[in-house]
Amino acid sequence: MKDAVLHVAVDDVNVCVFFLPTLFNTSRNELLSLRWSSRSRPVASRSGVEFIKGDVTGVVGDERKVVVNEKKVYQSSDVVVANGAWMRELLPVPVQPHKGQSFSVKAPEGFLDRVLFASDTYIVPKSDGRIVIGATVEPGSYDPAVTVGGLMHCFNAACRLVPGIQDLEVEETWSGLRPTTPDKAPILGETPWENVHVAGGYWRNGVLLAPKTSQLIVDSIEGRLSDSDSVLLSAFKWDRFLDPEGGAKIAVASRYASQMHPVYYKSEGVGVSSSVG
Repeated sequence: MKDAVLHVAVDDVNVCVFFLPTLFNTSRNELLSLRWSSRSRPVASRSGVEFIKGDVTGVVGDERKVVVNEKKVYQSSDVVVANGAWMRELLPVPVQPHKGQSFSVKAPEGFLDRVLFASDTYIVPKSDGRIVIGATVEPGSYDPAVTVGGLMHCFNAACRLVPGIQDLEVEETWSGLRPTTPDKAPILGETPWENVHVAGGYWRNGVLLAPKTSQLIVDSIEGRLSDSDSVLLSAFKWDRFLDPEGGAKIAVASRYASQMHPVYYKSEGVGVSSSVG
């Protein structure tokens, strides 16, 4: 941002960085998220971003201060809280983690040339020859471990959709925590504290929507939002969860969320479900 020093506080789990270009494979309209993650930090450093490693343990809203490791205090003209599934530890927002476990396989050329979505899985071929397969949805879990049960869910669902996958070599497994709100929509923009802003709660779409998020938040901070963007930002405002008439929408979202669980197979209608609270 012009005429501002941006302090980005990170820890070993979260890296909260905005205002960065996203890397795409333009020939296939494909987001290369792993490359984005590895390249975003040096790009930010060259742009003047200062990284401070530590645990963000508090935000003093009225004074626009960020507390790191319970003792070091940083102050700025504006503070953006964008710490993903841990947001409720800093601000009173209804965000909780939805753990997702996934894996990738090595595929021969031409094995699959399109993205597949089914009731229990998605299968995404990448331009580098990998196929990414996922994913579990485990509400409320902060445990990053990749488990046998989680992978079995992914293996079984993917092989029912594309049986040939069972003969491919597993390349990598991983898990992540999706920051999730009751209505599955993000929380963006201003907060009750002046010059403290929030950006998060994207559930499964955080990386995809990061460029638009950064543009909205920067324009909001600098007071140059267009009319259309002002309308867009207002749809995701902080206080929508305080609306007395908002319960019906949250109930619909909760019923949808109750279909999602790592041992729940929608195609078979069996298993254990869990609702969002």
